[in-house]
Amino acid sequence: MRLVVGSDAHLLPPAVHGHSVAIVHLPPGAELGLEIADDASVDVAAIKAREVSRTEAALRRAAPTIVRRLREPWTIPAASLKVLRAAWAGQLLDRLLQRGGDDAPQAFYPEWHTRFGALKEADRRTIRSAVARLPQRVRISLLLPVYDAPEEFLSRAITSVREQLYPDWELCIADDCSPSPHVRRVLEQAAQEDPRIRVVFRDRNGHISAASNSALSLATGDFVALLDHDDELAEHALFLLATAAADADLLYTDEDK
Repeated sequence: MRLVVGSDAHLLPPAVHGHSVAIVHLPPGAELGLEIADDASVDVAAIKAREVSRTEAALRRAAPTIVRRLREPWTIPAASLKVLRAAWAGQLLDRLLQRGGDDAPQAFYPEWHTRFGALKEADRRTIRSAVARLPQRVRISLLLPVYDAPEEFLSRAITSVREQLYPDWELCIADDCSPSPHVRRVLEQAAQEDPRIRVVFRDRNGHISAASNSALSLATGDFVALLDHDDELAEHALFLLATAAADADLLYTDEDK
């Protein structure tokens, strides 16, 4: 469902308890409309519109970003500096009002993922049962080149692999001579905790191609997959690859944010 303002269309956020709320700028003389999918059910009589102040609009548009910062506190210092700079320049309201523009759907991503992208326990049971019935189980070698990744992101990337519902994988990690001491600690601990994790520490920085080749030298799987040191895999990602592998030589996946 999309809200049409003049010649522009805005994707509405997912409904909460049957209601969807959006804030848009309505220029003078512009018409306001609603595009409804054929299979959607909307109570037209319940549609309401009201004028809000610039301050309220700015705070409402910034709310998803504020929530995300609270969930990722390591991003707060840099974000706070941007806010102070904008306030000093007298541009704070304008910057906040820009939230939810062309990239508005991203502001609603955490809620969308919770409602539609996250697995339920019943889904996990179904996938585990399907894995047990696979006539052939391929091993997937994940190549993870690492260079000075923030500890939080690196740990989350590794954890997302260890939490895969498909168990036949190996994580081949090549550290590209990272200067930060936490990188070696995180990688060595992960390798000690899970025998499917293999690590090589390069003695000189060769950048991502050389590091990827070092990781590839550890691989023994039927398929090779690529992973960045700040990526996170959906818990059923490798299951979907494994079920398609029997009929493919090359598999492509995309990302969401």
